Amino acid sequence: MNPEKHKISAQITIQKSLAGDGRRFTVFNCAVDGINSGDQIVAENFINSLKKDGFYYLLQGECGEAGCCGSVMKVRNTKDVIIWEKSYRSVGLGLGDDEPEMDTELKELTLYGDKKIQFPIAFDRIEYEMLAVKLAEIEQTTKKDTK
Repeated sequence: MNPEKHKISAQITIQKSLAGDGRRFTVFNCAVDGINSGDQIVAENFINSLKKDGFYYLLQGECGEAGCCGSVMKVRNTKDVIIWEKSYRSVGLGLGDDEPEMDTELKELTLYGDKKIQFPIAFDRIEYEMLAVKLAEIEQTTKKDTK
């Protein structure tokens, strides 16, 4: 049985640092099926989640602090889909093979408008890869512009 595939995208904004130092940073607001999740994609970890199965801190809250209100996803790669099998609120970063310290397992991803999607959540691999490439390109451009 093939899992239902969801669409993943990012609403991208460039914001000025609140420190008043003129720096800018990129914010990738995660949207699933066109609905914002209220969380930001952690670009580097999102890109790395394509390379191998594991635990990845993929979504962070608006504060940007790891472990504050973000989510660690257990990611599985197949030929055709990327699957977020489970999600946890975490007290650790949860990167790579090692299982992070888990705070609470989440049963669903909540989007704006109280829409909920049950885990596991599958995404078309090509769409996921295209978003990863886009995030990487924007991250590179932003880093060059802020130097």
